[in-house]
Amino acid sequence: MVAAKTADMGAAVESIRTYFFDTTDLFAAEQAILTRSSLSRALLASFSIPGALPPVVIDGHLMVDGGTVNNFPVDVMLAQGFGRIIGS
Repeated sequence: MVAAKTADMGAAVESIRTYFFDTTDLFAAEQAILTRSSLSRALLASFSIPGALPPVVIDGHLMVDGGTVNNFPVDVMLAQGFGRIIGS
């Protein structure tokens, strides 16, 4: 019974339609915003800190934490249409 609940929860998580993750594409050495890949793989990539956790392969690219090239992505949040952004 627990396995069935876990499977249902995974399907629910993958059905979220609006999200973005700030990641770094190691092959291109640039920032990459993930909005359409697998939610779970994008989440893994977004906290794969180089040297601590392995990169995640997404569409043939090695993806790691976005803080590698943009450690405070306010510009990304503004581009996504968020209003006020509070951060430090």
